[in-house]
Amino acid sequence: MMKWVLYIFRISVLKISKMSGRLTKEHKKQLEIWIGKGKRNFELIFSLTKDGGTAQAFHDKCNNQGPTVTVVYNDHNSIYGGYASQSWNRTNAHITDAEAFLYQLEYSRDVKRNKFPVKNAQKALYCHTNYGPVFGSNSAPDMWTYNTAVFENGIFKICGDMIGFETNYDSIGVKAADVNNGSSRVVDIEVYRVTGTN
Repeated sequence: MMKWVLYIFRISVLKISKMSGRLTKEHKKQLEIWIGKGKRNFELIFSLTKDGGTAQAFHDKCNNQGPTVTVVYNDHNSIYGGYASQSWNRTNAHITDAEAFLYQLEYSRDVKRNKFPVKNAQKALYCHTNYGPVFGSNSAPDMWTYNTAVFENGIFKICGDMIGFETNYDSIGVKAADVNNGSSRVVDIEVYRVTGTN
């Protein structure tokens, strides 16, 4: 009997640790409002700190998963990212997504709630074998996360940026540096699969 109790406890702990991530309940509630489909489940499927900083790791974990939320936590304590209602893949092509959006949750620890809706749905997402999540066009992405991330002293140096911010998404007058602090250094990037509660 005691062995069964310990076994069930271990399975429960494994499930809890598998599902954990940095995204708070308050952040999830805000994302639910922006997604606009009622209560959602957020299941962590990828993390730079757990899965490594290669594009292959991202694609292995995140391709063909349906809707996802990408969350960037940078070295200035800012939190931002993007929502994709379409699955990521390795097609090396743009994906049309009229429901995609970029967002901002915190800026340098201060609460900043901004949703940046897609305005060019045909270039909402860009999937490439050698890249992590890319929102916008391949030539001037609104948000390019990384293709490789080098870990040094507790920080990931990523090659990603927001050079095309407001090209395919509506920046609502906010500048890219007021979202990402002009930084290409992050403590983590997470991707959550988003599903209904049923």
